[in-house]
Amino acid sequence: MVSIESDEESFLTKAKVGGFMENEGETTPCPAHQMSVEEPLAPERQAAKTSHLAVGSLICGVLGFFTAGLASVVAIVIGHISFSKIRKSAGTQKGLGYAIAGLVLGYVPFVAGILVVCVLKNQAGVAKDYQSDIDAKSYQNALAVYKLNAGNYPSTGQGLKALVEKPTVVPFPKRWIQIITREYLDPWGNAYRYKFPSRESPEKPEISSNGPDGKSGTADDLIYQLD
Repeated sequence: MVSIESDEESFLTKAKVGGFMENEGETTPCPAHQMSVEEPLAPERQAAKTSHLAVGSLICGVLGFFTAGLASVVAIVIGHISFSKIRKSAGTQKGLGYAIAGLVLGYVPFVAGILVVCVLKNQAGVAKDYQSDIDAKSYQNALAVYKLNAGNYPSTGQGLKALVEKPTVVPFPKRWIQIITREYLDPWGNAYRYKFPSRESPEKPEISSNGPDGKSGTADDLIYQLD
């Protein structure tokens, strides 16, 4: 009896250690063994990948300075695309700094171009004003020669044409010579206006330009009081 019971106890012990038990003819896993089984680990999160579009935006942004701004257009387009995708990638993509740098470099040539155009336009306006001053001085010298020969300045009706053709209406000049071959146009392509006597002095003529807008009586008119 003792031997049989000892054998049964030994068998049960081995069954438990092996992870199974017999129950009415069936083999079932031992509860203790079930608890000891480890659950599988969750897969590791993949490292974020650098966006190729962001890198491309940066490269095109640099090339924009050497391609007259053509590559800058590409830098701006793919820069916005990569910026949006990286923000929505939930951390699976990186390179936001590249995208921002590409956008900045892409916009720089356009901003610089606008500034250059504004500066050149302003310089062109200054140059035209200067040209108008030169024309006024030329007319002043021509009118001085006319007065020296004719004895008086041309009337408002005779106008600056009297410097090119001999007047056919009073006051007739005592002596006339052609002083200029044609009337000058102002830098904006319009004829200068002549008035004698001027608005400021009954003894001096006046020349004026309608200015950039080509309209008389506006703020940009240029008026020259001649000596």
